[in-house]
Amino acid sequence: MLKDGVIDEKQLSYAIRVRSKLSTSRTMMDTLLDLGYVTSEQVQNILRNNQMNIRIGDLLLELGYLEEADLQQALGIQKELQGKKRLGEILVERGFIEERRLLETLAYQLGYSLIELNFATIDRSLLSVIPINVCREHKFIPVRREGDAIILAISDPLDQKAQDVARSMLGQGVKFVIATRESILKNLAALERTSSQPSFSDDSTIIGMINALFEETLRHIVRQNPYVIVLGEIRDNFSAETAIQAALTGHKVLTTFHTEDSIGGLARLMNMEIEAFLIASTVVCVLAQRLLRRVCPDCAETYIPTQLDLSRLNLSLNDLMGAEFKIGRGCKSCRFSGYRGRVGIFELLVMNEMVKNSVQNNASSYDIRRLSIETSGMVTLMEDGIVKAAQGLVSMKEIISDLPRLGKPRSLGELRKRWAGPSSPIRRSPLSAHPRRIFWGSRRSPWPSWKL
Repeated sequence: MLKDGVIDEKQLSYAIRVRSKLSTSRTMMDTLLDLGYVTSEQVQNILRNNQMNIRIGDLLLELGYLEEADLQQALGIQKELQGKKRLGEILVERGFIEERRLLETLAYQLGYSLIELNFATIDRSLLSVIPINVCREHKFIPVRREGDAIILAISDPLDQKAQDVARSMLGQGVKFVIATRESILKNLAALERTSSQPSFSDDSTIIGMINALFEETLRHIVRQNPYVIVLGEIRDNFSAETAIQAALTGHKVLTTFHTEDSIGGLARLMNMEIEAFLIASTVVCVLAQRLLRRVCPDCAETYIPTQLDLSRLNLSLNDLMGAEFKIGRGCKSCRFSGYRGRVGIFELLVMNEMVKNSVQNNASSYDIRRLSIETSGMVTLMEDGIVKAAQGLVSMKEIISDLPRLGKPRSLGELRKRWAGPSSPIRRSPLSAHPRRIFWGSRRSPWPSWKL
């Protein structure tokens, strides 16, 4: 940084004095970021420009991602294996560092982009050029075309053999990006399943017979005039229309959707060509849920968010005042994973009159979410995750990677007031452990549906 003129001698001396007086251990990089002497973008540029001069282990130490004792132990294991495994592989396998943290550091060092794979955005036509079995063998997956280039996600950017195979099959215009090994294999498995399914179904096929049986069973259930109807999932226009009609005639209907958040349930119904006024008059509330891994209480230790964590959450240290973040170091109780058990993260959308009016007026998801927060006190999935991470129940990494980031979350102080208030929807509702569930209105029921 001194060489590139990013900081001067005076700033460096002051940062060293500040770091020496801190009660908790902080890396020099974190200290410089906190003082505002450098930005994350400047750090990335410096790492890219000096990648040959920085070893991955030293870089992980400086970024605060790794302890010196863990690095020395991993280097000892690598020496015993006579270099048959890379240092990064050993660090991940032994639980010294999370895979994503390692990939983030490699992305900085090598100048690659780190992406989150989305099954819906993968160009399946590229699999006609490079077979799935080849992708699985070398742990990469073609993502999309960008002009004359093909974007290819790879789990190990240092695997030269995998890069050579990709170039030989896709041409020299391959642009490599980094993704986690787990996400690549997961999306390859999903692509393999969808490609093996038949593209049509009628009464002569298994899928066709199942669909016909489902529709006929649903009709018979409604004819029995039950008090409560439970549908495992609304999967098509027919089941959506049946649920709507049942709710309109006084039945209480409980069902599920696979959506990103609670607002996504309303959008899904609209995509199924259900009229907005029918949605507004039948849906009582929507509960979205995620299950995150619980930090192991036996090996939990204090975790200080990095500048990168804060930028991803779009928050500052002042917004998280009073938080006690934890991370699992790994022990026998959790099989050295740092996690044991699950914690539910919830988001409850209550359909009050103002939200119903916005649905009828075909308002955007952003407007419905903002109105729900302002009028019904909705706490988003990300905000609920931040509160539980501040209590040390889940890790910062879990909420960043597994919860949708839709807008700037509120500060921790404001969220705690919401939790403690007597009118908080979180206190009123049971927040049961059912997946993303839509509770339909019932004109028979004298009590609000969300209290069931």
